[in-house]
Amino acid sequence: MRKIECIILPFKLAAVKKALRNVGVRDMRVSHGFGRGYAHIELYRVNGYPMEVDPRLLYSVNRYPMETDSKLKIEISVAEEDVDRVVGAVKQAAAGKTV
Repeated sequence: MRKIECIILPFKLAAVKKALRNVGVRDMRVSHGFGRGYAHIELYRVNGYPMEVDPRLLYSVNRYPMETDSKLKIEISVAEEDVDRVVGAVKQAAAGKTV
């Protein structure tokens, strides 16, 4: 058995559930959370020199307001042989492609 965890946008849930039903997955756990959705390095000037700073460090000291987006986390347990099929179905459904 393998555990698959997917983080998707809330409006993609219906499409992902339909895709999972089509590949034979019946049980899943869905939980609600918040997050930024991406992590990137920004370039700042410090004492006249360019410096890479991870923006999560800036938000942690409350210098800048942190914007959060609503996300859903789906947890699925599947057999070893079904992992590729299930992951492919979730990727296609979350990307908006038909399964």
